[in-house]
Amino acid sequence: MKFYSTFRTLLTAICMTVCSSAMAQEVMEVLSFKRIDNDLRAQVSEKRYDDDGDLCALIIVETNLKDIAFDPDGRGIVERVNQPGEVWIFVPYGARQIYIKHQDYYPIQYIYEKPIERGVVYRLRLKTYSSGESMAGSNQQLLVIHPQPTDAHVFIDNQEMDVHEGSVSMMMQKGEHLYRVEAPEHESQSGTINLGDEMVSKTVTLKPLFGYLEVLTQPEDSFSVYVNDSLIGYSPIRDYRLPIDEYIIHLEKDEFKPHDAKFGIFSGRTSHEQYTLITTRKPEGFPIRLSLEYLFSKTSYHGVRVAYGGRFGAYFACKWGEYYKAGTNIDKYDLDTDVSHAKKLGYIRRAYTGGVRLGLVKKKLPLYAYLGGGYGEYGRQWQNLTEIDKNIYFYSDYLRGFEGELGLSCVLFDWISISAGTSALFAHGKMSVDFQLCGGLSLNQTKLFKHKKKK
Repeated sequence: MKFYSTFRTLLTAICMTVCSSAMAQEVMEVLSFKRIDNDLRAQVSEKRYDDDGDLCALIIVETNLKDIAFDPDGRGIVERVNQPGEVWIFVPYGARQIYIKHQDYYPIQYIYEKPIERGVVYRLRLKTYSSGESMAGSNQQLLVIHPQPTDAHVFIDNQEMDVHEGSVSMMMQKGEHLYRVEAPEHESQSGTINLGDEMVSKTVTLKPLFGYLEVLTQPEDSFSVYVNDSLIGYSPIRDYRLPIDEYIIHLEKDEFKPHDAKFGIFSGRTSHEQYTLITTRKPEGFPIRLSLEYLFSKTSYHGVRVAYGGRFGAYFACKWGEYYKAGTNIDKYDLDTDVSHAKKLGYIRRAYTGGVRLGLVKKKLPLYAYLGGGYGEYGRQWQNLTEIDKNIYFYSDYLRGFEGELGLSCVLFDWISISAGTSALFAHGKMSVDFQLCGGLSLNQTKLFKHKKKK
């Protein structure tokens, strides 16, 4: 966010001031800069040419400092030659200033009184002062200005200075000087600086005439964001720069109600705007499912159930099979002996039911309830130990009538269906309860059709 950018800018300014105080405690001064008209080396023995083909000027810098560096203006330096006690630098025609730097001294900017001429020799005398040495005897003093932002324009006594590596550093006449710092979209700052026996280092931080906008939207991103009827992007919006003012924001997106609100932008700050939009979408219903399950019950080993629908659906089920007798094999008795008709009626188990399937839970673990009924038939046979003397070896308990059922079903991994439930057969004042389990496949047709449409 821009808050952190502003913080870093302030931190940089503080660090520059601290480092200037801690690392560059010594000062150097240009005592004199003279033109030597009777020295023709730049035209005879030490001729150099700039990129335009003009003769270069030769500046002889008198100094004993090692590793001293020179940064020119935009025209550059053609060549540098180190000599005992001197440094020769060949400067293009028209150059206007030079930066002199050394790791143990404050860098200084020197502006030539007149632009450099062709083939002329100049002599620059450089004097250095240690940290314990006073400049009281000099008529010049060092002025350092650190502008924030670093690309600001710095004016001293109405003359624009070159901002070099984030600062202006130059020797100036002692006394009072006017300064002015300007930058686009910032409030200008001006004042006076009085140079005396101590150097002056000043950080000038300009007040921004802009701030930043951040826009977050719920429950989704990608809303069109308009500020004063101009589209600035799609949410989320971060670090969008705007002038200080009050604005109207407009948010819109398909299937959501548009939203308008006011907000303000303040100097150097980020306005955090968060909006919750109301959708016009219909709530997503239960998917349409087709389920096919194998049914196994206590009284029947065979069965099938088919269900179809969304939140409200229908199902049909049937089960069939034989209920095997307990005890002696009834097949060795004839019909005359089987007076209770156990042989005829004791092997029956059939049921045909149907009803409604109701969706209870649609997310994570879909859950459905089954409720219905139909026709059921159930013949049971028992070994008779009390009436064997009457030749009644078996008797039959045969029921036929309404069979109701109730159960629950869930869907695993969006395609596996498992169910559990119970049924009850009512006939002749009696009731027979059965327990049943189901397992099979559940096809999500809603998802399948959406996938096909996308293709």
